[in-house]
Amino acid sequence: MTEADRTADNALGRLLILVLAAALCVLILDRTPIANGFSVLPGDRYDGVIASVILEHWYSVFTGQTPWTEVGYFYPYTHTLAQTDSHLINGLLYIPFRATGLDPFLSAHLSKLPLRLFGFFAFYALCRKYKVSFGWAAVAAALFTLSNAVTSHGSRLQLASIAVAPFMAILVWNTLAGIINQNSRAVLMWGSAAGFTFGLWCMTTFYMAWSFFYLFLVWGAVLVIWAGRDRLLVFWFATCKVWPALVAVVVVAAASIAPFAYIYLPKAAETGIRSFDDAWMFTVLPVEIIQVGVQNILFGDITQAIIKRINPAYVATGEYSNTGPNIALAFLLLAAVISAIYADRSSWRSLGFAALALATVITWATTIRIGHTSLWLLVYHTIPGAKALRVVSIHQMFLIGPMLFLVAAYLSRQAIPAVIAILVAGVLLLGELNQEYINLHRNDELQRLAEIPAPPASCEAFYVTGWNEQANADHIGNLYAHNVSAMAISQVLDLPTINGFASFNPPDWDFGSPGAADYESRVAEYAKDHRIADSLCRLDLDEKSWSALELNRLNAR
Repeated sequence: MTEADRTADNALGRLLILVLAAALCVLILDRTPIANGFSVLPGDRYDGVIASVILEHWYSVFTGQTPWTEVGYFYPYTHTLAQTDSHLINGLLYIPFRATGLDPFLSAHLSKLPLRLFGFFAFYALCRKYKVSFGWAAVAAALFTLSNAVTSHGSRLQLASIAVAPFMAILVWNTLAGIINQNSRAVLMWGSAAGFTFGLWCMTTFYMAWSFFYLFLVWGAVLVIWAGRDRLLVFWFATCKVWPALVAVVVVAAASIAPFAYIYLPKAAETGIRSFDDAWMFTVLPVEIIQVGVQNILFGDITQAIIKRINPAYVATGEYSNTGPNIALAFLLLAAVISAIYADRSSWRSLGFAALALATVITWATTIRIGHTSLWLLVYHTIPGAKALRVVSIHQMFLIGPMLFLVAAYLSRQAIPAVIAILVAGVLLLGELNQEYINLHRNDELQRLAEIPAPPASCEAFYVTGWNEQANADHIGNLYAHNVSAMAISQVLDLPTINGFASFNPPDWDFGSPGAADYESRVAEYAKDHRIADSLCRLDLDEKSWSALELNRLNAR
């Protein structure tokens, strides 16, 4: 056998290992839905249904039924896609599943499959690009795919777009390499791909795209400070050599982000931005930098015991308090960061790696609040786009990518005996496993949408009553249950509804508590203010019936 043959066999063997590892990750993540025959899916009847509604919107756009800016709820407001994340990448992956005849909920769930696989291989490629050994690159890719912080929030479908992060990192890396090497063609190709991908990412979930942007800004600032005058001059002269390609990249990036700006900037002016007090509630407490949540199989109980010992008064509040790395990963990250910062920085590669380590620490630190103090106040007032964010701790979730990259590179450089390496990898992999929140009963949701008769011919929009079950619902149930059903029914009927619920509701939205005595009056007032009373219909959700009588009564008020 020749050397070339051995190399080819080795490459084929590694590819097979990667494919098997990626498939195993997907099977692990989907173990519960597979066991229940996909009858109960991650999420619940609130956020899970909202995600499927937005994905179904993209399918309607694809089939030519709907303008891309209008999602069908909050009528007669326009550009309602911008009331929340747009899920565009998820929507593009959803279309093939939906086109085969699968229902919206199963299609929405399956749309995560190609994104997970993409993230796995992109993260592996990023590690290998930095010369991380095959074994640790594969382990890091699996850890990234299994991430506790992301999978514990599987109901937030848009957060799965964290899979784009390693791909963006590769594109940015290649663009910068093109500049340094004065290769205009490489700058144009990789830079344009980065700009286009970033635009898609913004139209999928702003949180993840913004986190990348924020980390990139801080990384660039650290790089400039550490590079020194001579290297900066070399980089500047190289930039001057490829400036036409860079101008073209800026044009492509601007065009790619234009759709996002087109619908989101006016909507921000209409609905308002997040106050700092809103964001403050979702900053990270010091003990939450290792908080993985009780659902984590290996470290859940251990972490809670450690946190209680540190702060006996601590109580986890909010669904995003569990976005930290596990204690094993945190320990290795500390070693990796110290090693990176104090390592030789003579090459651009080593300098960029060290800058990433420090930028990760800096941006992570800004999410933390100690007492009444948080550096997030500075971020909120200085970094573009920060005022649109509410759940600050999602940035901690985003940082799992840089953390794993740093740790993989660190472990790859250590002379670790095979047995110890296997034990370390095993602990890290087990540390990402959790009991995912799975409460979306697919058949129940399909039944809610089934056998709804055609609305009266005079209907141009509709509103819904509450479900009978909402009589005993809590505050969240009385906000979501009927509004979310109306959103889904709107997609089924291709008929807009005034109901709905999103990250940003319209300023005069007041359609919670449908069982309250004044609910119909609130609807009537809204219809009157927007001059739609003559064309507004009422749908009884439990009876699945339209009522012209109620419409007449509304018009008479």
